[in-house]
Order: sequence, then structure tokens, then C-alpha cells
Amino acid sequence: VCSSDLASVLLQPEAERMVEELRLMKLEDVGAPAWTKQHQALEKLNMQAQISVMNQGDEFVVEALIDHEKIQLLIQDLLITEAWKEKVLPLVQAELAGAHYVKLYLIMYHEAIVLGLLEKAFFTSTAVAAGGDMLVELADYCYRRTVYLNNVDPNQVEPEVSRDSLKEDIMSQTDVDRIVEQKIKIDFGAGIAALTLLAFWRTMPRACPFRC
Repeated sequence: VCSSDLASVLLQPEAERMVEELRLMKLEDVGAPAWTKQHQALEKLNMQAQISVMNQGDEFVVEALIDHEKIQLLIQDLLITEAWKEKVLPLVQAELAGAHYVKLYLIMYHEAIVLGLLEKAFFTSTAVAAGGDMLVELADYCYRRTVYLNNVDPNQVEPEVSRDSLKEDIMSQTDVDRIVEQKIKIDFGAGIAALTLLAFWRTMPRACPFRC
């Protein structure tokens, strides 16, 4: 058995089935059991796609996303997650941060997983073309994320503190503080991923709406 087989998270038939079963979730579905199951599937698909890139192997996850026409779905999923983070999270974090910290974190981190899949997929022009009209929405998303990067205080992302002060900060943190801190880090990572997606701008045809 080769090393790439040992490193695999999914076999091609499993990945194919997972991709085929992906469904668009609505804003009100976020955090529900069906959403959580799909989140876990996307996480495995993202891990396998990363392994394929590292091993320079068959990128069957990306191929499945293209063949089953799921690129637009990923972009829509990304936008729904962004909307949930910006509109819903501030309303529920005080109530849910204590008992449901892990769930809130997973929902925020979902954005990073979807971005990871899009980054790997967009190495191929076929995947970019499969984005269709949703590429305009993705361009707007990337713009919002780059504006955030331009305005964020680096000390918010990685504060410069001594070991003693770090210990005190951790001890004094509330559950809401931890959620806010994680959101800042995830938003920063999303901004970096958006820059990567924008790098594909130069390789796209002039007719592609993502260039506009």
C-alpha cells in the first residue's frame, strides 16, 4: 500500500457519494442535525482534497464537485455562513456561549472549511467556470473580507502579551469573550483565503464575471 493510500481520509466512491448528497442549507438550518452532518462531510472532503494536493495525487474530490455541479452550492453555503455569523451570532452568543460553545465554534469554522474547498477547486479553470453567476457574489464576499483585513487591528488577532498576563487573561475570559476571540481569528483567516481566491483573477477569461 502506498503512503498516499495510508494518508487518505476518503476513498473515491465515498467522496463521490458525499458530494452527490450535498444540499443547500437555509439560514434557519444552520446548527441543526442535518446541517451538522453536512458540515462533517465537508470537513472530510476538505481534508481529503488537501491530502490529494500534498501527495500530488488524483484530485477526485474537486472533480466530483465539478461533475455534480456543487461549486455554486459551496459559494451559497459560504454566504449563508457569513450572514449567520454577522446577523445571528451577536443575538445568540450571550445565551449559548456557555452550554454550546463547541457548536458555535463549529458554525464559525464552517466558513474556513468551505473556503478551503473553494481554494483547492479554483486551481482548475473548469471549477471557476462552474461557479457561473455566483462568482459575482463570491467577488463581493472577497471584497468584504479584504476590506476587513485592511481595517483589522493586528493586535486583536494575535495580542502581544506576557506569559503572566496571558494566564490572567485566560482566567478572566468569559464564554462570550472566547467566542469573540475565535471569531476574530476565523475572520482573519477567511480574509487571507479571500486574497488567495482573488489571485485567480489574473488567470480567468475576460468574460468571467469574477473579473468585474
